[in-house]
Amino acid sequence: MAQNRLLELFGLKQPGQPLDEAEWGVNVQPYSGSPANLAVYTGLLNPHDRLMGLHLPDGGHLTHGFATLTKKISATSIFFESMPYGLNICDSVGAILLADMSHISGLVAARVVPSPFTHADVVSSTTHKTLRGPRSGMIFYRRKARPGAQELQPPPYVPADQLESRLNNAVFPSLQGGPHENVIAGVACMAREVSQVKSSICFMHPERWIFSSHIVI
Repeated sequence: MAQNRLLELFGLKQPGQPLDEAEWGVNVQPYSGSPANLAVYTGLLNPHDRLMGLHLPDGGHLTHGFATLTKKISATSIFFESMPYGLNICDSVGAILLADMSHISGLVAARVVPSPFTHADVVSSTTHKTLRGPRSGMIFYRRKARPGAQELQPPPYVPADQLESRLNNAVFPSLQGGPHENVIAGVACMAREVSQVKSSICFMHPERWIFSSHIVI
């Protein structure tokens, strides 16, 4: 139920369409955003593979890999090789593009900012920030190759048809034990509230206000 509602909320699945026929899937078992990101790295990378993300003061996150010249700060930087990145290189080198929309997922659901699903292979998010749900995490993944993506053979590239199994195995049993079913039920209720017409009016107005205030600032 939670998977169905989340995919429909972000426009990734038609109402009534079977889950296994949708171009995107979602894992709703991560306990929060940091475990969700670590599951993506664990499932799709090998130790010391190269990970590229924004610098922490420039909008990055500790779970995207953060290190100084003398010290590796986060576990991501310890297990994988993190470095700054250049734009528009994913397709040319066969890289996997992960979008972490944890802070803006409510804005994406309200359609006030562009959706990362157009460009990304994998999208991670929390559920307790701008979506205003219980504290949890989720990982969206493509089931078919992203248009324009070059499926190069050298590692660490993972074909789209392998994303689902590798990410699901990374969440459980690699990193987590049993899922928190009570929280997943809360996520399903959250997705329902956001998608309902009456509730979405109350939901979208604050999201648009947040976005317009950001523009003013």
